[in-house]
Amino acid sequence: MFCKEGGNLDRLYLLVRGKVSVSKGGQEVVQLGSGDFIGEKSFLSGQPCLADVQAICEASWLSWSSAHLENLKRGQQDLYIKMQSVLGVDVIRKLQKQTESNRTVAVTPDT
Repeated sequence: MFCKEGGNLDRLYLLVRGKVSVSKGGQEVVQLGSGDFIGEKSFLSGQPCLADVQAICEASWLSWSSAHLENLKRGQQDLYIKMQSVLGVDVIRKLQKQTESNRTVAVTPDT
C-alpha cells in the first residue's frame, strides 16, 4: 500500500516495474504502471491522499523524501530540474486522461 485515502504521504514514488490500483471509496479509478509517479498530487500539495494506491502484482519503485529532494535540489541541480520536468509531464498526462474520461458520456437508447 503506497497511499491510504485520507492519509498523509511523506514520500514521492516512481513505479519502476509492476502495476498499482488507484481506488477511491473502494472503487478502482485507474491502474498505473511502469514510469508513473504515485501520490504526486498529495506529496506536492501536502494535502491528504485522495485515494488508496496499492500494488496489484509484484512491483519495484524508487522513492524520495522531501529532505532527499531538497538535498538533490541543492547538490545536483541539473538532475533535480530534469526530475521536475518528468514529474510535470506525468501530472499533465494524468490530468488530460482524467479530463478525457470526464467528457466521455455513456449514451443508452431509450427502451
